Amino acid sequence: MDEFIDAFQRLVVPVRRKIGFEVEAAWCNRESGVFTWISAIDGSIEDYEALDRTYKKARAEYRQKVDEDTTHLHAEYPVTYFVDEEVQLPPDVDVEL
Repeated sequence: MDEFIDAFQRLVVPVRRKIGFEVEAAWCNRESGVFTWISAIDGSIEDYEALDRTYKKARAEYRQKVDEDTTHLHAEYPVTYFVDEEVQLPPDVDVEL
């Protein structure tokens, strides 16, 4: 997991940000080997997918430039979820338990 996180921080986040994504947060569960992260743009799903294609091309070019092969770190079953609405959390309230 450490090698993956290092590559994510050095190779994924900077390139995604350069292309126009916001990388908002990332979490991992070392025991299960699960890594979850959130990237976003202002735009539609189609805009996101188009920018993601641009990112994949730029990512490959950048990794070639820095001469780093990270294919062994790729997830076997990546899952992408799109959301179109933020759910507002309620303000803190005092509750009696």
